[in-house]
Amino acid sequence: MYHIDDLPFNTRDLPDVYTQFRKAVESKSSIRSCFKLPQSLAPISTTLNEIGGWGTLPTLGQLSLDETKASDFCSRLILTAE
Repeated sequence: MYHIDDLPFNTRDLPDVYTQFRKAVESKSSIRSCFKLPQSLAPISTTLNEIGGWGTLPTLGQLSLDETKASDFCSRLILTAE
């Protein structure tokens, strides 16, 4: 992935064909340096709880999905993977 500012052309001039894009990027771009990892991370802010915490995952019903169909689909995936 390339940062948009590192592309060797304006996004309005984006090539239509991937090969043209790849050749332009490979010959005229450089890869940015990686970010340095922090030595430590600050504790999670206590204000997170004030805005509702991390949140919750929606139920299948909230996503307008049928629980029986979803269960059958997951069962088939598990059987296929075995």
